[in-house]
This record gives sequence, C-alpha cells and structure tokens, in this order.
Amino acid sequence: MIQLIAYGVIAISIVLAGYFMLSLLNKQNVDLSELLAQNAQIIDVRSAEEFAGGHDQRSINIPLAELKSRMNEIKKDVPIIVVCLSGGRSQMAMHQLKDLGLENVYNGGGWHVLSKYE
Repeated sequence: MIQLIAYGVIAISIVLAGYFMLSLLNKQNVDLSELLAQNAQIIDVRSAEEFAGGHDQRSINIPLAELKSRMNEIKKDVPIIVVCLSGGRSQMAMHQLKDLGLENVYNGGGWHVLSKYE
C-alpha cells in the first residue's frame, strides 16, 4: 500500500512539473491593455456557476467544455483574450482555439487581472 502511495506521489509530481514547464514555455509577453485597445473579445472559460459568482463585465462566458460547439459566438476579426480562475483552463482554451484555426488568441490568466485595465 505504501508503495502505491509513493508511486502516486511521484506520478503527480511528474505531471505537475511537466505542466509547470509547459506553462513556462508558453509564456506570452503580451500587453493586455494593447489588446483591449484593439477591442479584444474576452472569453471566460470557467463554468457558468463560477462566472455567476464574479466576472469581468466585458467578458462572455463559454465554458471550456463548450468552446468547440460555440465557435459561432467567437469574433474572428479581433484579438481574443481567454481567462479563467488562475490561467490553467485559459491556457488549454488558447491552444484549443489555435488548433481550430484562430491565430490572434492570448491567455489572459485569471479573470481578476483584467480589473487593472478598466
């Protein structure tokens, strides 16, 4: 039993280390104020319940799991900033949107960061 727990801890550590390294590699040096000045669309990919608990008034809510099926709601002619609670889901959303052919997509991180750009 102790061996299984140890293997589990090791596996989780490896996954977290990989995620951390991936986030460092995907770090964007983006000026959100510049994107917002270009009328960027802000997409909050948290659940509807999380969104209802607080969100940036300029954002729309498209939960991560619904992103592909709701592509018709995403503007193609302006920059897109995806946000969530801490940046993890928005990172996945950014990659998903880029895989679907959108190029001007940026991970804004946690939605609360946008408040300094009001």
